[in-house]
Amino acid sequence: MTHLDTSFVVDLLREQRRGAFGPASEFLERLADDEILAASVHVMCELMAGASDARAPKGEFDRLSKLSGALVIRYRTSASRGVRTARDSAPSQRHDH
Repeated sequence: MTHLDTSFVVDLLREQRRGAFGPASEFLERLADDEILAASVHVMCELMAGASDARAPKGEFDRLSKLSGALVIRYRTSASRGVRTARDSAPSQRHDH
């Protein structure tokens, strides 16, 4: 199971919106087909809060709704129990947006 953090999901959504295949997309492509992707309820709350401030909140909410259907949403992350996070596993390629 790989837990996605807020920064990773924001990067992924930006790549998708731009039609670009960047580091976040590349990381997901390298995962095994049966890899389970998860996010904490806190990550989802941060993303929803950010979407409400977007120029086009309806589109952002629609994208988050699709994404949440593909994730296991957990109250607590399991990082402390040895479950990796996307940020821990992916090369850091942060850009100022």
